[in-house]
Amino acid sequence: MGDQGRGAHAYTRNLRSGEIARREIRPSRSKTIIGGFAQIARFFPPGRDLLARIEDELIETLAPDRPAGKAVIFEDQFISSGGQLYEMLMGHDRFVADIRTALYRKLALEGKAPGHVCHPYDICAVLIGLEAGLIITDIHGNTLDTPLDLLPPVDWIAYANPQIRRSGTSSSAPAPEIRVNQLIIDLNKPY
Repeated sequence: MGDQGRGAHAYTRNLRSGEIARREIRPSRSKTIIGGFAQIARFFPPGRDLLARIEDELIETLAPDRPAGKAVIFEDQFISSGGQLYEMLMGHDRFVADIRTALYRKLALEGKAPGHVCHPYDICAVLIGLEAGLIITDIHGNTLDTPLDLLPPVDWIAYANPQIRRSGTSSSAPAPEIRVNQLIIDLNKPY
């Protein structure tokens, strides 16, 4: 549950005994996406290959000195926006970007049919995320502000905490927010 200005909290109910217990909601406190779960959502075709290349470029930019043969990040393509928010709320995921609307605008210019996008009802738990400390923005880095409607497509980017939003993994690496926004702006470049 989330009440604006009151934080976020959850409860679990034991189905056998009926006992109700408070459950902690705590996004990751890690200062980097390196070594954790982070992904650009690519649930449905078309364009999954392009989104994967953008994600690879983001990782290469954030971890230029990564050791060969080591896992840099893990991904969990939880097949719903609400599920991805849950994974972030529970501290499992550190970064998620859903930029399918921007991608499909690019593909439409190439004469290709768009795929399924995120809608406001898919991201309706955003208040819970914000109250828990997640940073959830639009693709330009502004606070996510979308009408609660059925039809408008929504692009969003979520960071587990301010450190992940602000910092890369080295002094030479750009902040993830800057890099993700630049990659989105560059969707028109050939990949």
